[in-house]
Amino acid sequence: KLMMLLENKIKPYEEPLKLNRRGSWMKLEKEKEEILELLNPLLETETMEKPLDYRFIFGYYAEKNYYYTKQNTEVTESEE
Repeated sequence: KLMMLLENKIKPYEEPLKLNRRGSWMKLEKEKEEILELLNPLLETETMEKPLDYRFIFGYYAEKNYYYTKQNTEVTESEE
């Protein structure tokens, strides 16, 4: 059910990409297949049917906060 929903979401973008930028489409199609191969064992377990718990929510917001926060990079002596 979830995979069908995701496929329907990308369908409008897939055909123009396939026609206009075939190389990019092939690369993305290959990456999609690799991801699905890795997810396939998880999709067959009961844990995929359970609702997300608090750890997911905290992790999501922590990553989002990290992504949108300016990261200070230190300059070492070798880079000067």
